Amino acid sequence: MNKFALVDLKGGLGNQIFQVSFANYLKSQDINSFLDTTFFYSNHQFPRDLEIDPKELGFIKLRIKSNTIFKLNKSIFWEDDTFRIKDLKMFNRFVGYYQNIKYLEFSKPFLQKKLKLESNNLKVNKVAVHIRKTDYGIINQELSDNYYQSAISELLDIKNNLKLDIFTDDKNLKLNNSVFKNIGEIYKPNSSISSLDVMREMLNYKYFITANSSFSCIAAYLSNFQDKVVFYPKPWFKNSEIAIKNIPKHWKSISNN
Repeated sequence: MNKFALVDLKGGLGNQIFQVSFANYLKSQDINSFLDTTFFYSNHQFPRDLEIDPKELGFIKLRIKSNTIFKLNKSIFWEDDTFRIKDLKMFNRFVGYYQNIKYLEFSKPFLQKKLKLESNNLKVNKVAVHIRKTDYGIINQELSDNYYQSAISELLDIKNNLKLDIFTDDKNLKLNNSVFKNIGEIYKPNSSISSLDVMREMLNYKYFITANSSFSCIAAYLSNFQDKVVFYPKPWFKNSEIAIKNIPKHWKSISNN
């Protein structure tokens, strides 16, 4: 029996890449997989742009708003990947972020080829520091200066001549100079530079201090440095079950309190 999967695309670039990776995994299991882009044509508190073209990734783009057939069929999955392939119905819908490193790992060659997510200008003595503001301030998930101060301190213990390159979504970013020292470049939002190009730039680093954002998590994971050093916040979100699954064991956690 032919089986079909409709995977919803939603959120920013990082989330879209996780969802595409999940759809690519389903496709590898002989599931006819499609991407639904309805989210990007609807009103949301935090609107996002469709950053990647499903067609360029080998997927057909659909817009199916109704979940009726999937609910009647009991084949709609909300952030659920615990199913067995053989138990899927003919028509299935997957709604979630699917922020799981195992799908990223499975799709790594696919993403590198299709989205050109490869390191090509390696930066050995610099740190990519991601600071997420804007919507995170509204939902109270901004990382504190204490998080960055601890991560920077640990990094400088490893190598004391590192420069910090700051990547942020806040065009009015103000930094605490007692925390953020040895600053190199500061990359702020620029309408002429795509989010994909910003991520491609981040892939060139060996050292990372990620935000609690799939964007910098993906950049750190796909960086080609074999001995890279990555710091990330734990818990990922405060007072929430939201978290990236299967974070590499050699990544270093910093308290997010």
